[in-house]
Amino acid sequence: MIRAKSLIALLTISLIVSIAYIDTVHMLSATYAFRHRVARKALITNTSLSLQSICKFLSAQFVMLNDCLGCLRESPIIEPNTCYIQTNWLCMHVLKYLCGYDELANYIERFLDRFIVDFYDYYQILLGKPFSLPLTTVKQVIVESINVGENKIIIKKLLRTNEVYYDYDKYANLIIYKAILNLRYGDKESTMSEVEKLKRLFDGTGFRDLSYKSLHKYETYKLALAIYLYRLLGRDYDAYVRRYVKLINSIKPFATLYDERLNGVGDLNIETACLTAIALYEIKDM
Repeated sequence: MIRAKSLIALLTISLIVSIAYIDTVHMLSATYAFRHRVARKALITNTSLSLQSICKFLSAQFVMLNDCLGCLRESPIIEPNTCYIQTNWLCMHVLKYLCGYDELANYIERFLDRFIVDFYDYYQILLGKPFSLPLTTVKQVIVESINVGENKIIIKKLLRTNEVYYDYDKYANLIIYKAILNLRYGDKESTMSEVEKLKRLFDGTGFRDLSYKSLHKYETYKLALAIYLYRLLGRDYDAYVRRYVKLINSIKPFATLYDERLNGVGDLNIETACLTAIALYEIKDM
């Protein structure tokens, strides 16, 4: 989908040329729309986190399970021998549509065909797959353990429970997912209500939600989700996009967690990498 932006721009230019005979008002309107798209592209891609570096990181986590299929390990240090089905679904999207790593994506697609699930975590909301409210908790389940050389790769999946997140508004990620879902349903008023809740959790460095109080660290992927949400809300929220892009660029080294000084803590997992790639480089229109 990263190609979509360039394609839209090229099609717009072609359209402007091909309909040169129409009246001046329509021409100016088309030109303005194109310039706005270019400006938005410059805003989003003004980042030190290159798509290429994210794609290389993801590909480095790939492990071949057999001749036909493979998966991405969750992280190089914290979970080097675990493949989550749901996160690999997210990764397949990024590898195929943003990175252009078709062969790698095909291996993961076959992995997903073998380990079929009916729930792909809250990523479903992000990528437009149908999702039903209310927001509920999830739990991890081991599906299988596969020998790969001297190592064992543990395949895990997430199951949706019946336990409702009545305090979802204390978690930045859940607020964002609900806001996106409301936006997809065309409920702008409810979307903006969630945005106000999100603003109250932001302390200038990150989202100080219940997870922060437990970890005593900020979670990088929540910045990525916020960037994505504000991009969906349109140009009126470009200032918010710039603020969060600046923050996410400042995390050194780039990691799953970070502290008050924007120092990356621990390693980087594929969830954070994928959500960052989508936030910065995928072009989405509601």
